[in-house]
Amino acid sequence: MDDFDFVPHSVLCMPIRNAHGTILGTYDLMENPETPTDCIWNLRLSKERQTAQTRIEILLRLNRSIAVESNSAAVLEKIMDVSYELLRCERVSLFVKIQGESDLFVAHANDATRGQYISIDKGIAGLVAPTGQVVTTNNVDEHPCFDRELDERTGNSTKKLLCVPVKDPDGTILAVVQAVNKVDKSDFSVEDTLFLNYIAEAAGISLHKSYLHNEVIIAKRLTDVRLKLSDYVLNHNDIHSLTDLIMVHGKAIMDCDRFGFLLVDHLKNELWITSNNGNLGEQVTLRQPIYKGISGLVATTGETVCTRDA
Repeated sequence: MDDFDFVPHSVLCMPIRNAHGTILGTYDLMENPETPTDCIWNLRLSKERQTAQTRIEILLRLNRSIAVESNSAAVLEKIMDVSYELLRCERVSLFVKIQGESDLFVAHANDATRGQYISIDKGIAGLVAPTGQVVTTNNVDEHPCFDRELDERTGNSTKKLLCVPVKDPDGTILAVVQAVNKVDKSDFSVEDTLFLNYIAEAAGISLHKSYLHNEVIIAKRLTDVRLKLSDYVLNHNDIHSLTDLIMVHGKAIMDCDRFGFLLVDHLKNELWITSNNGNLGEQVTLRQPIYKGISGLVATTGETVCTRDA
């Protein structure tokens, strides 16, 4: 201050960065209280206006990209990539609700949690998924629902968090999108919430279209298989060939590694299958006790069992 012929009334000091974000220097603005000006205020307004314009340009680019892309998965990836540019945050995750299950699937994340499952009963994502509530917290330790399980899995450190629901056009919650920690360490703002809601809306449309597309494909496959099975039953009476046909088409429809089809023998209390797919084309009969394994549980109780950890 000794180098100035006045005591500054207002000071603004900002970093000068290159295109890669490296700080090259700083610039300082100072105001003399005896000759007040609005330069600092005008500079702030100019910066805010430039930021808003940049965000609008990003959204317009996203809209153009979505319009020409027919692959829903690719569209969703573009939407999530744009969210980093809009919010300038460290991490963005998309947690998709699984119908009939109590878990959320991590469909998008830039860390090791991608492709994993988390409980819908835990954490802030677990709060937003069933309720549709928007959560903004700039101190996660103060939020009663925050859970550090994902941080412990990945070694990340979540300090600030913004989480909004992803809905289809009818308002049904399909997923949750969550942004973590602004790159510049600033707080999440009302504007950030608005832009993340836009991302969530675009993601909801993409997911909805993807679900509809999958439903159409599955319905067509089921119709084709039903026609083939009906035709086979009308013109053949070989149970072994029929079971082989069911197993082949079942594996294709479910897109799985293996597909089993077991029949119940109530007299012997066994599950059995005879297949023509043995070596050299001979018939192979397999039998097991009806009370054994998951198949036995389903056969004796009539319950459906679905587990990711057999």
